[in-house]
Amino acid sequence: MIKFIIKRLILCIIVIFLVSLFAFSIMQILPGCPARLSLGTEAPQEAVDALRIQLNLDKPIATQYLLWIGNALQGDLGYSITYNRPIVLMLKERLPRTLGIGLPALLISVVVGIAFGILSAVKRGTKTDQFVTLFSTIGVGTPEFWLGIFGIYLFAIKLKILPIQGYVSPSVDFGQYIYRAVLPVLSLSITLVASIARQTRSNMLEVINQEYIRTARAYGIAERSVLLKYALKNALIPVITIIGLQVRRIIGGTIIIENVFNISGIGSMLRIAVMNRDYLIIQGTVLIISLVVVGCNFVVDILYGVFDPRIRERQGTE
Repeated sequence: MIKFIIKRLILCIIVIFLVSLFAFSIMQILPGCPARLSLGTEAPQEAVDALRIQLNLDKPIATQYLLWIGNALQGDLGYSITYNRPIVLMLKERLPRTLGIGLPALLISVVVGIAFGILSAVKRGTKTDQFVTLFSTIGVGTPEFWLGIFGIYLFAIKLKILPIQGYVSPSVDFGQYIYRAVLPVLSLSITLVASIARQTRSNMLEVINQEYIRTARAYGIAERSVLLKYALKNALIPVITIIGLQVRRIIGGTIIIENVFNISGIGSMLRIAVMNRDYLIIQGTVLIISLVVVGCNFVVDILYGVFDPRIRERQGTE
């Protein structure tokens, strides 16, 4: 198991290195001078030259990358031209808002999605199974922004029971946080619940027909124990993969949902940075998001070894 973790950790380091190259190349692949694009065509040449020196664009590309990644490792992602503030400070302010929407959505999706999948598989062919299947089919194909707009129209404009937009930190007022986060979290989690429920149902149906499940039932083991202790453990292995893949959807969906509900998180900052050609923000944000995704995939790989003893045994013999 330790060898498995070390191998996965080395692979993550390689992926992070490649991601940093990709994030750095954002300014390099654009036609024209990034400093001129940032300041506009009417900016004086003296200001453009000063910005080129500030961004180290007057140095060779390899030197630019080493300086940027070296500063990033020290917690310095540069200075925003648009906001006139250090990017790290902006991320410290806005990242908790993004996580305040994304993490609850992911938690709800995992718990509710797995529960729906198990219920649908156990009650196969019943109305419950048909409802979960219909919900999963519709939910997977419904975009988050449409769910957000529909939620605003129904619950905020028509019923007037939820706010249209805004965000309050849970550390400031937990009640207001719940009140304002209901719509964004639900809009983000519905598609994820549908995807996880469909995968869980498919895996459970395959597992509960296996010989060892019939043997466990023949020994008189309680049905609940058979489902949760034996069937679910094996059925969760492919589901863990789906959950790991959903992290990217959580991040991408949060960026969209933040703009729908006017939440000042990473999504709105990234959108404004793209519009204003603030490439240092784009570089830093892409790097942070990629690190989160790589870290989540690393955790998923570790969970494989926890849920599947064959992985631990295989790694132990290598």
